[in-house]
Amino acid sequence: MRFTLDDFEFVNYISKGSFGSVFKVYSKTLRKFYAAKVIAKCFLKDESDVVSLKSEIEITREVDHPYVMKVIDILSDSRFI
Repeated sequence: MRFTLDDFEFVNYISKGSFGSVFKVYSKTLRKFYAAKVIAKCFLKDESDVVSLKSEIEITREVDHPYVMKVIDILSDSRFI
């Protein structure tokens, strides 16, 4: 299933990481709460930042652990991932 930003309601801010911020969001479609990591593309300054982000995405997709959040989808626009 593919999502759009309109499918989610941002509930509140949770924390800040090295590339972006994490928010609690509510899926209007699935009626469930999720954590959304919002990364400003301007923070991806060079190729090594992009490689790090891609690695993080690949690892979190493959790891099955109760302390690691699963990636359900990746959304992007002109300013944010």
